[in-house]
Amino acid sequence: MLLHATLNEAVSDDAEAWLRDEVCPVVEELCRNRSFQLMTRWSLDHFCTEEVITPEHRQLEDADQAIVQYAQSLAKGLEFIDQSMSNPSECQISEEDRLALNGIASRPWIQLAYAFDFFHPEDQLLLRDPNRALTADFRAEERRIPLGDYISRYLLARVKFWKNLVVRLGERINHYVPSSDDEGHRISSRIFDTRIQLDQAVEALDQACHGENCRRRNACTTLVQVYAAYAHNPDLEWLGFSRDAWHTASPQIRMCVRRRSDVPVVERLPEGAYQTLGTERLSLCDPAILRQIAASLQEVAKFYEIPEDPDDLIVWAADQARLVLVDRAPRQVFWEGQLIAGGEWDNHHAAWDFLWNLGQSSSRVVDKGDLGGSLSRSRRSRLSTLLLKCPELEKRVETIRGQGYRLELPPDEVTLLRDDGFGRLQFVDARKNPLI
Repeated sequence: MLLHATLNEAVSDDAEAWLRDEVCPVVEELCRNRSFQLMTRWSLDHFCTEEVITPEHRQLEDADQAIVQYAQSLAKGLEFIDQSMSNPSECQISEEDRLALNGIASRPWIQLAYAFDFFHPEDQLLLRDPNRALTADFRAEERRIPLGDYISRYLLARVKFWKNLVVRLGERINHYVPSSDDEGHRISSRIFDTRIQLDQAVEALDQACHGENCRRRNACTTLVQVYAAYAHNPDLEWLGFSRDAWHTASPQIRMCVRRRSDVPVVERLPEGAYQTLGTERLSLCDPAILRQIAASLQEVAKFYEIPEDPDDLIVWAADQARLVLVDRAPRQVFWEGQLIAGGEWDNHHAAWDFLWNLGQSSSRVVDKGDLGGSLSRSRRSRLSTLLLKCPELEKRVETIRGQGYRLELPPDEVTLLRDDGFGRLQFVDARKNPLI
């Protein structure tokens, strides 16, 4: 789609039609891609889940704690100043600043990362007790444009808001702390140490949010937001939200794409100059947002590229399907991207054959005779041993009494790759080959 230098309402209508009719079908297809899902869910999975504490989640907790500890060391310093100064009024720290400092020292926020920022941020500090002045200060900066990973963007914004506030207070308080005696020196050192810890914690968190694949994560999230806003009936349950979440946010996302603006109305004079006649309020798409969406489509093109190198193809396949079986030396099994039982499969041929046959017939019952007849029970037992550390996969191998066994997985979630004898890997089921 060509982006016009000057957008009018008709061009904006065409732009939204492009989003609805061309971009959304592409995103709908991408949403079935496991790599795309993982990229899109990155901030949700790394900052907003309590089930698994990731390194990034710990870095957020470190920054959270560092803000509070620095504020507490400053509060101790201020208390020492009041006690040690012969004339406390000489300490030019207002009552308002003292209240702010004590507030930060008591950790006034409920949390810093908020899952429901995903589709469209609420632009909140997530305070335990509402504070209009602080919320207004936080909202002074526009962060909803461009689209993208709002969770990381806003958790960093909250962290840096509190850091900037407490550092501003700290620079003033530290000036008054006397370091001539032991107690003053100890307090001054504590303030210095906690400030260093704060700087380091926020820097580490910033690097985590802007680290590897940051641009691709933003691209994936941007496209999902567009899909939520413009698709007729978007299916995004894989994100873990109820439908209300994206239905409620969709008008707000569209308002980021297309906003009401005051556009100058000009008249060309005979001598070639222009004269401004006034302004007209129009609803226009933001060219920068449209360019961002187009760039996001280019960024995610890699999800359609099928690698030729066997090792790269395995990585690619493990991103696409939940279960991947690789029949080459050494044999490998991947479940949700993770290697299962390492190189043990070459030492357990019967268990491998058992799982391979199940994978070829996933979601269908495989007759005992096809699995080795009376030997199938022992094969099932050996398979359970190999899958000991992967209970999610193990429990999907169902015993159908009197008939056989079944792998409880849809066929499109299983990929089988086999060495063709020349060092290349081929898809066992041609229908699974995305190139066909």
